[in-house]
Amino acid sequence: MHLWHHPQYPEQIENLDDFRDVMAKFPELEFFHPNFADAPWHVQAVIESIEVNAWPHKMKAQRKYEKSVQGWNEVCELFAAVISEADGLDDLDDLIDEIG
Repeated sequence: MHLWHHPQYPEQIENLDDFRDVMAKFPELEFFHPNFADAPWHVQAVIESIEVNAWPHKMKAQRKYEKSVQGWNEVCELFAAVISEADGLDDLDDLIDEIG
């Protein structure tokens, strides 16, 4: 996946390298560019209907409609929480299927 950075800010490359490490740590989140032509700096993942937006060049992320977080630890905590919630939703779907 191509991760964009502003050419005037080469220090953003470190954020991109860190974000690649974060993506490897959370393979459950399959990131994609929802609109690469107009916003190449924005990536997104959807897991069990939970939408996560991220701006790798800023090491910033947010769950849709919630306040964004910035920094390695904060982004990792957000992603872990979203995955945990998605696992719970998946378990609930399985239970509903068993009952139904």
